[in-house]
Amino acid sequence: MTLLDAVHSLRRAAPQRIDPAVWPVTTQVDVDGRLCVGGVPLTEVADQFGAPALVLDEAEFRYRARRYRVQLPERRTVYAGHALLSREVARWVAEEGLGLAVRNPAELAVGVAGGVDPARIVARGCARTTADLRATAGVGRMVIGCGTEIALLASQLSRPQQVLVDSADLAARVLHQPMLR
Repeated sequence: MTLLDAVHSLRRAAPQRIDPAVWPVTTQVDVDGRLCVGGVPLTEVADQFGAPALVLDEAEFRYRARRYRVQLPERRTVYAGHALLSREVARWVAEEGLGLAVRNPAELAVGVAGGVDPARIVARGCARTTADLRATAGVGRMVIGCGTEIALLASQLSRPQQVLVDSADLAARVLHQPMLR
């Protein structure tokens, strides 16, 4: 029990401090003093699912996606699927016009199943197998991080693939692979 619980009149006198840089925009304290996200008291989430529990607010996701797109109009905004990816989250990504970064064929499959256009998908990862490269080839862009991926990727392609080289020393080698641009 807190002092605010014991002396109810203090509840109105003590302003609630919810930092918008930390909490979703839909965060508020209800009339019973419970912290709520998206109108749902977090105590109810904990009662139903246990604690800790991961809570993702769709309104917050969409709000931040729109802010990024407005503040960076000349840039492609890409959601990192490894943060949390489900078909529903992929649907939000697609509906908000974001790109999707995936690290493996499973994330790619979830993104496509959620409605993300493969042309808006960026595939990256480390220690990818030939099968991984083959499965993710054809997306909007592939990120190449090591020299062995250049040869492996080029061997799996049947049509040109856009690539992003994340180290300068690899860039010269990519230029000599006709299927990678």
